[in-house]
Amino acid sequence: MSSDWLDRWNRALREQHKLLFDYSNKRMKDEFAHYADCPVCGEKDAKLHYEKDWFKYYKCRNCSMVYMNPRMNDAATHSFYNSSANAIYNESKFDNPSVTSDFDNDENISNLDAIERHRSAGKKGGFLEIGSATGHLLKKAKEYGYDVYGIELNKKMCIQSRSILGDTIYDVDLQDVRFPAEMFDVIYMRDLIQHIPEPKGFLLECNRIAKPGATIFIGTHNIEGLIQKVVKEKYTAVFGFMEPNHFSPLTIRKILDIAGFEVKEIHFRSIDVTLGTMISYFGTSSFTYVYPPELGKLRRFGVKMLYAPFFCQPLRYMDTHITPSIANWLKQGSWMNVIAEKR
Repeated sequence: MSSDWLDRWNRALREQHKLLFDYSNKRMKDEFAHYADCPVCGEKDAKLHYEKDWFKYYKCRNCSMVYMNPRMNDAATHSFYNSSANAIYNESKFDNPSVTSDFDNDENISNLDAIERHRSAGKKGGFLEIGSATGHLLKKAKEYGYDVYGIELNKKMCIQSRSILGDTIYDVDLQDVRFPAEMFDVIYMRDLIQHIPEPKGFLLECNRIAKPGATIFIGTHNIEGLIQKVVKEKYTAVFGFMEPNHFSPLTIRKILDIAGFEVKEIHFRSIDVTLGTMISYFGTSSFTYVYPPELGKLRRFGVKMLYAPFFCQPLRYMDTHITPSIANWLKQGSWMNVIAEKR
């Protein structure tokens, strides 16, 4: 990320923050706030887990789900996704070809192969990707023999993927498409479920449109991962404007069970889990901070000294290869790929 991009991003983010919050009492304005119980089990009893930029995250005492409360209501969310801040965010993630987009495409194809290994051979049937971006994964799924459908709310990417895949790509919310019941053999979503304000209703709709025995694939970060436990609210994915819900292996199993799915596999991935990365979070703030905490010179110097050895081999090699493997072995990887089936 260039310094120019970061400057523009931070200015736009602060503008959105000032619209959303009452600075006299550091609370979300009533007209933009939606107060909710636990999105998994529905219980009210929760304890404060994180606070970041006045966004408050609670952990359910009953099921351990971590969720933002209050979260932004539909009007505030719609306003943010149509703001200059989101347009600037999309510059780095979608608008320009980059290493990130190549990585995302490779990850999606790897996940498709994992789905293929999980499913028994036979008729491919319907394949729905929710958050289908430019259609890279769906193009490959079509080559595999699936009848492909996509949902992509970014109109530019929706138009782009329609030009490749046809009019089975929609630019409206899942519930608004109203697919027929038991239509799909595979439902795929990556880096999406944590953005859904009401994930239980969303997954129940997925169940309605899934065939008996259908596969659902969900990729999301693990709030109980090793790096998340160490850096806590400093973690990049703790971002109130976009991600109100944060799942763990326990809570993703719980909500899928409630929605009528049985988890078959959870695979952990930990590309960002290194000792060096964890140390760096305490010396520099992630780009998802609106108002980063002040860091004294002594602390910055201390973090710099702790981080410096990780530039050198063989420590750097060991850290990037061994630490992620340990996190995955402990089932505390920073990312979860979940494969489940409709009961």
